[in-house]
Amino acid sequence: MPADPQKPTPKGRNFFWPTIETIEDAEWATKQAFYVMVLCGVLTTVFAGLAVAGVEFVKKTLMISSWAFVDAALFGLIAFFLTKHSRVAAWSGLIMYLAERIFAMVATGKVGSPIIPAILTLGLIAGVRGTHAWHRLKNETPPDAMRRAA
Repeated sequence: MPADPQKPTPKGRNFFWPTIETIEDAEWATKQAFYVMVLCGVLTTVFAGLAVAGVEFVKKTLMISSWAFVDAALFGLIAFFLTKHSRVAAWSGLIMYLAERIFAMVATGKVGSPIIPAILTLGLIAGVRGTHAWHRLKNETPPDAMRRAA
């Protein structure tokens, strides 16, 4: 069966700024934000558990308390709604993550390495782009419209 010349072949995807031309591209970009939210939720749960267990480094240096369980639950809730392609969840995840990073910098007085936060932020931005493109592409009726850029 010959390949459809109109349909782009899946090559390596750009994690940092994915092209969003099809429903599949939009879903892949949204999954990036989902994985970032799951990672944030898991790590926040672990550090909140360590704070509850009395680990001084987590309590004094990282300034994390048992209230971080609320943040972890919110990250999980956002991740759940990202599986439903919620634009509100995508924006909420991005805003909450950035607010948490700013709060951590202000509370500890340390900036730390910007590499991992930048990568995670780009994943969340891709999720915002992906959810918006998914809804736009899903509402377009002609089959050829599925290839239009987001």
